[in-house]
Amino acid sequence: MSETELYINIRSLFKVAIEFCPELLLCGLATVQPIGQTLREELFTSMFPTYLAGTHPNSNALLSRLWQLTPQLLVRYLVKSWSEDRTFLTRALELIQEIKQDSLLSILEVKTFAFSLDLASLAAKKDS
Repeated sequence: MSETELYINIRSLFKVAIEFCPELLLCGLATVQPIGQTLREELFTSMFPTYLAGTHPNSNALLSRLWQLTPQLLVRYLVKSWSEDRTFLTRALELIQEIKQDSLLSILEVKTFAFSLDLASLAAKKDS
């Protein structure tokens, strides 16, 4: 579907939301389970890095809300960012600690063991 004219038309419907209310769009997309994931993934992949980097003024509020709505989605993008750039681990720990007190324990349970171990090691170093 990604190459069809219909896909392009549907994608263009999101331009206004991306520009004027990206947080609402991301929260909405996080709560729906679409039949096809292609457009949802494309939108998340293009918009999410800004919030993970902390360069947007609403980063913490959005990430906290996403943690409440779908923590597994947030974890998936934390792991994805870490796998693309290992230096992201420090930022991931900062985000996790800002989101919620017990969120670190939940995140350490992910199936990406290398990420969990690296994160646990960094958290232990920061606590010492």
